[in-house]
Amino acid sequence: MPKLGLTALAAIAILIAGCGSRASEQSLAAAGCKIDAAQACASIKGHAVDMSNTGMSGDQRMVEQNSAATANIHIPIQFPSGDPDLTINCNIKTRTQAVVYAEVVPGPALSGKDIDFLRGAGFCSQ
Repeated sequence: MPKLGLTALAAIAILIAGCGSRASEQSLAAAGCKIDAAQACASIKGHAVDMSNTGMSGDQRMVEQNSAATANIHIPIQFPSGDPDLTINCNIKTRTQAVVYAEVVPGPALSGKDIDFLRGAGFCSQ
């Protein structure tokens, strides 16, 4: 029983340590890169939408007619280094294309090169 208790304690410690090093809006801002998630979401207005698993794309009118009142859209930012993606979640009104909410999804810790890439790509507002 004591061995099981130590294993559980070690697992909790690893989980807490992992969460502390994850990239979030706050940790990005502390590194000098404040991502304006709402601006990123607004930038996708009017673009063709890829339909999941079909290989087809549709225009905004088709999406408006065939979707719910709001759409959840995920914008993955892929790093050239091969590090895991950073994702921005958007909730957008399909009819007016107004951004309801936007957030950077907490993800893996980012390196200095990843932050430089975000700056170069125009994602950082600082």
